Amino acid sequence: MTKTRLFRTLLGILSLTALAARMSEGGDQAVCSVAALPRAIFDCGGADQRFTCAAPADPDKRFVCHGTGSASKPYVKISTSAHSSHTPGIAHGNGTRADQSPGASGNDVGSGPGLDCDCNERLCIGVCTGSVGGAACDDGDKCTGVGACLGDQCQPGPPKCMAGTPVDACNTQNGACDALIGECSTDPAPAGTLCGADQVCNASGSCVLRVVINEIESSGGVPGDWVELFNAGAAPADVSGWTFLDNDDAHTPYVIPAATIIDAGGYLVLEEARFGFGLGSADSARLYDASGALVDSYRWTSHAVTTYGRCPNGAGAFGTTVTVTKGAANDCLPVRINEIESSGGVPGDWVELFNAGATAVDVSGWVFKDNDNTHSYSIPSGTTMPPGTYFLLEEAAFGFGLGSADSSRLFDAQGAPVDSYTWTSHASTTYGRCPNGTGAFGTTASVTKGAANACSAGPPPAQPWPGTNTVVTVDGTAVFGGNLSGLFYEPAAGPSSNVLWAVRNGPSTLFRLVWNGSVWTPEAANGWETGKTLRYTSGTGSPDSEDVTKAELFSSALYVATERDNDAGGVSRLSVLRFDADQPGSELTATHEWNLTTDLPVVGANLGLEGITWIPDSFLVARSFFDERAGHTYVPAEYANHGTGLFFIGVEASGVIYAYALDQAGGGFSRVAAIASGNAIVKGIYFDREVGYLWAQCGAACDNQLGVLAIDTTVASPTFGRFKLRRQFARPSTMPNIANEGLAIAPESECMSGFKGFFWADDSETGGHALRFDAIPCGSFIP
Repeated sequence: MTKTRLFRTLLGILSLTALAARMSEGGDQAVCSVAALPRAIFDCGGADQRFTCAAPADPDKRFVCHGTGSASKPYVKISTSAHSSHTPGIAHGNGTRADQSPGASGNDVGSGPGLDCDCNERLCIGVCTGSVGGAACDDGDKCTGVGACLGDQCQPGPPKCMAGTPVDACNTQNGACDALIGECSTDPAPAGTLCGADQVCNASGSCVLRVVINEIESSGGVPGDWVELFNAGAAPADVSGWTFLDNDDAHTPYVIPAATIIDAGGYLVLEEARFGFGLGSADSARLYDASGALVDSYRWTSHAVTTYGRCPNGAGAFGTTVTVTKGAANDCLPVRINEIESSGGVPGDWVELFNAGATAVDVSGWVFKDNDNTHSYSIPSGTTMPPGTYFLLEEAAFGFGLGSADSSRLFDAQGAPVDSYTWTSHASTTYGRCPNGTGAFGTTASVTKGAANACSAGPPPAQPWPGTNTVVTVDGTAVFGGNLSGLFYEPAAGPSSNVLWAVRNGPSTLFRLVWNGSVWTPEAANGWETGKTLRYTSGTGSPDSEDVTKAELFSSALYVATERDNDAGGVSRLSVLRFDADQPGSELTATHEWNLTTDLPVVGANLGLEGITWIPDSFLVARSFFDERAGHTYVPAEYANHGTGLFFIGVEASGVIYAYALDQAGGGFSRVAAIASGNAIVKGIYFDREVGYLWAQCGAACDNQLGVLAIDTTVASPTFGRFKLRRQFARPSTMPNIANEGLAIAPESECMSGFKGFFWADDSETGGHALRFDAIPCGSFIP
């Protein structure tokens, strides 16, 4: 018989008293003895830990556990000759058990009680030998509690020092323990942690007066940088001898004068003129009590557009405030009424809300009213506004119109006023805040429903076309069959030719055009002879392809802006599709789709995405591009897997250009900004990467004017870090007012006599030609 480890499937720990037993059968006797102590029975693997009986005195005999067939005494111990038929593993008679060796376990026979023949107890020797299983035992470690016996091991009790266990209001255990004395080490709670109605913790673990840094101006306030302290307690706070410092320990800390008391709920402003050093764009504000313990601090990496402040006032986390409130409660409600249509918009009157903050705001249950208290609309449950986003209240939902002399009023879920605006006559466009989201109300330059307000007095008058004004056609006759709608110019890489990429919206086709010496013509190789049909990621459909661009110039990836599936032409599908131009065959199936439909204002099925272009992060960061979603200067690292730049997308119906970070791995997207193009319509956009101009084409509806936008780099300007319309140019007089949609610009490397190429794509293929060309000045020619 194979003997396995004892009690391999141990069901419990038993406490037995070892017995000395004497049994005999057939005249021979054997003695099985063990010390008369309580022992724990458990599974020991070693043969030396298996208690066995002494051999018979007669060397020709042996002991056998004989299976009797009796339920009360299933085995008896007998002495047999070496040649007896009583052999372990053999049964004698019907219904009897097989004989076994003395000391065999229940596992050895597969089932049944242990085979000790009434005298053979299996015991092991170890730390807990002699203790009842599960009984308390002390392993002598002062850093653990009392444990319990498990087999021959004394299992330690729970650790005495548990990380995170509170010691008092300002200290917690960190898990470390002194093994000699068993005392726990502690860590102080973060400075500013509430520890009483009028107190907060300092960085040394003490509970002190509840005075916090509340608001910070680091970008040249009035009359300079400043830091506002706030007493959030219910009793006056004596801050005499407290000190303030920025992130530079070489600066002499500013000591608050003796007898300085901040009343409960009061403010104390520390001015740059007093503390003697300015606060940088990447800096810190640190406040210490009179003992030198840190009471509060805040660190930032760039200047705030307004200030950094706690929201809720005096207690919340720091964020960018809505407005500067030096020496007063912070302006913490970032949701504002932003734009108002009172004169029958599309499809009726509406009010636009905007979240100008850096965090999402739950506006569930907020109430909108006009000037009549009986008119009331409650925003549905579950409505949340992410930072930098817009929410539209439509007349069809709130159920009443807005008059020529009326008000828009917004209340939070508790009925407290949030924002309001009153007017005495309809606006010619809309009423909106300028700057967008934060400024005073005025008449907007154009309607920008669901997008950043157009805050200028209106687009500047169109100036004469700056190019050579010698427009010519540069394609063959009737090459595309109409509907050519987007262009992208890719300069030559090494020995290869320049490429003019073009898309047709119907049937959906991508063309690779090369210069043959006289015209741009489809490449006569690799399946490009008549262009390649475009499909959605499913391999089906016919995307209404309106524009095309590239990110990295010499990558095979192209990005196409589409507004619907031509196979379902009555439904908007505002998507950016990515294609691999190296894919073989006559069709290209999109590798990615970013469907932006639900993120953009509702538009007609043929009034959606008309333009797309790409701007590198390096350019945006260098010019402090403002991220409206985050509420601060654009930080590329905040958008995972978005590549090395942002995609700018023009919406035909509104004339608004949106900046998006497209997640190239997960397929998600984030809207970073919304930009008024300066015209009511966008038909095409193009970014000149070397000069930094963003061109926006208006199309035939506005006589083919072209706007040029650039990032405002004037720090003191309210539009600092945002794209701003710099010039509006009339179309060349040598080109008729045709259905131009796409445009493209040659690189600076192709300048000749101070000019470089400029291309238009005519959707109507007027006179049999879809491509037209002129030359514009090289470099930054707009003063």
